[in-house]
Amino acid sequence: FKDWGKHCPKWPSCKIFKLGIETPEIFAQKITKLLTEKNIFKIYIAAPPDQATTVANFRYEIQKIDAKFEVLVGTDAEKLLEARRSLLFPNCSFLKKHFNNIFSITEQEICFHSKLFIRADQSTWSGNIRQERIAWAAQNSTSENLELSKVLDLKLD
Repeated sequence: FKDWGKHCPKWPSCKIFKLGIETPEIFAQKITKLLTEKNIFKIYIAAPPDQATTVANFRYEIQKIDAKFEVLVGTDAEKLLEARRSLLFPNCSFLKKHFNNIFSITEQEICFHSKLFIRADQSTWSGNIRQERIAWAAQNSTSENLELSKVLDLKLD
């Protein structure tokens, strides 16, 4: 479980993790239903790098449900960011050394600017983005934030 699920089984949100691992097709069905209702067909899935296989399964299941969904994931953004770094700053040791932190901040910005942000329950990373979006929306825009447990209709105790 490494990063994303490292607190299992202590946290109630582990039900979400278990659902995603064991039945990604149900996870995908609920996500695509919500997004279709909101007329959203471009998705970015942010997750810790050690969950790349799980995220790839989500992408596969979402696109299997409906090919009109464009699903981008961390590995897509990571390749683009690394290509830009290599092209523009090939010898910058700071960027090489801190690439993981820079990538995490890049993902936070992608999520911050989204029309809809579905946050992972009990994730401080997601919680920080949610708080920024709430503060920004109070003055500037109408962006929506939802908890993943509500989207998946899971009761967390």
